[in-house]
Amino acid sequence: SEAFEKYRKAVEYAEKAENWSTAASACYNWGVALGKQGNYPEAFEKYLLGLKFDPNNDSIWYNLACLFSLQKDTGEALEHLKKAVELNPIFREKAKKDPDFDNIRDDPDFRKLVEGDGTGAV
Repeated sequence: SEAFEKYRKAVEYAEKAENWSTAASACYNWGVALGKQGNYPEAFEKYLLGLKFDPNNDSIWYNLACLFSLQKDTGEALEHLKKAVELNPIFREKAKKDPDFDNIRDDPDFRKLVEGDGTGAV
């Protein structure tokens, strides 16, 4: 689609310019668009590519956690959510209300992570 072609060009441009933050942001946006279409495998690919450019991109870690939760992979969802919360504690509050976490909401480690100080073992 036209939108995906724009994302591809943005990533290509950012790579050439070695503007890693911009490349990560383009991958993030591309992943979000793919995820909203239910194309989880390609969304994962784009998020992982984004983390290669910026391993501390908290939004990518959070959205990976969402995708893992939607796939009912509690362990991976918690691992990625913990990293997102470590990078940006605002995601603790966001996760409490995010329907993407409905699959794992009753998990004790999820509750500990979003209710506690975020340092609980998951």
